[in-house]
Amino acid sequence: MSRFSSKRLLMCISWMGLSFFTLPSSAQIQTPAELESGLAGAWLVTVAGEARTRLLKIAGATQKSDGTFILNAAYGYSDGKQSPIRAEITHDQKLTFMTGADSLVVATRPVDDTFLGTITYKNGKTIKVTIAKVSDLATQVAPVASGQPATKIVPSAPVSVHLIWMGGNDCPPCVYWRGSELPKLEKTEVFKTITFSYVIKSVQSAVPSRLFLPDNVKPLKEKLDAANNGRDGSPQYAIVVNGEVFDYYLGGEISAAKMEKMLLAARDGTRYPGDRCVKLINRRGSGCLVKG
Repeated sequence: MSRFSSKRLLMCISWMGLSFFTLPSSAQIQTPAELESGLAGAWLVTVAGEARTRLLKIAGATQKSDGTFILNAAYGYSDGKQSPIRAEITHDQKLTFMTGADSLVVATRPVDDTFLGTITYKNGKTIKVTIAKVSDLATQVAPVASGQPATKIVPSAPVSVHLIWMGGNDCPPCVYWRGSELPKLEKTEVFKTITFSYVIKSVQSAVPSRLFLPDNVKPLKEKLDAANNGRDGSPQYAIVVNGEVFDYYLGGEISAAKMEKMLLAARDGTRYPGDRCVKLINRRGSGCLVKG
């Protein structure tokens, strides 16, 4: 073989090898039509350690000159309204978007119906997220363009709600609630579907020692401590959803009617009546350090 022919052969082999490594795989996005068929729809965003889920709705895509796709998307809590956001995805399945609260979500898609990644909040805290196609759930989702809240998402597994109320006889609001509001709450439909635990606690203590907790509350001791954040005072309550603190409250009085609405929202995934708190401020006075 001549030197010229050998050189041409080497160039051909080199080009073929380069092509082997750079040609997109079947899982990569090629056109807006392919993207819409694989991504268009609703995706459930689950943040590790948080009971409240988010919803990402994708209605379409526009391809940029560099091969990146700009998504026509909206994002927000599953039980609330999803607002338009700027989102994009690259040919190698890297999804990036900024939420309305200026949190950055970056995730990649190792399998067709799931993205895995992180959400980074404005305070710099980074938590793992899973983004799964809603088609795997029993749900109906309103189109992005409608601007209407999505209907509630009903997971295939039942939702477990546990109301834990902490207080004692040294707390007048606790005595009143137990004698007046608790009997009313016990008559509601939602109360029959949840677990309720009353924990005796003095005003001057935080969450009692595990020794003094009911058996069904003992496994939640560390999570209650984290939400309580060392605070004394009574009453205190926790609404726990699927083993995670969904709302934690200190002081004041909660009527049976309001508590009924809160429990229904926690159970059914509908709009929660008011702000949620998952960690109290560690000082005297009221306040929430981490909101749900």
